[in-house]
Amino acid sequence: MKDDKNPKNTGNKIEKPVERDEKGRIVVGSSPLNPNGRPLGSPNFKTQWEKAIKKIAANNEIDVDDVEVQLFLTAYKKAQKGDYRYYQDIIDRVYGKPQAKVDVTTLGGSVVGNAITFTNYGTED
Repeated sequence: MKDDKNPKNTGNKIEKPVERDEKGRIVVGSSPLNPNGRPLGSPNFKTQWEKAIKKIAANNEIDVDDVEVQLFLTAYKKAQKGDYRYYQDIIDRVYGKPQAKVDVTTLGGSVVGNAITFTNYGTED
């Protein structure tokens, strides 16, 4: 029988099952995919973004805020022409993606309590 909780990925030669916590997240060090997790002290995008902006400001002898404004103006101009990738990437990486809510079960209708409907297809008892 197949173990759906910890399937073996033979394509990547994973022999050891992946250990997960109560929320289903991979426990640090349990997976050969990334045994040590993200290295401590490694900068995230926002940190790198801020560092780059400070460097650009220093090299051009302008204020850090002016650099950000210019980058957003560039993003806005591209978005006006239909190219939202630059703008969206900056916003998503620096400020985080907005939480998306998807209704895949009710087609927009309301849910009233817990209900299960059993249907008997072609069998007679």
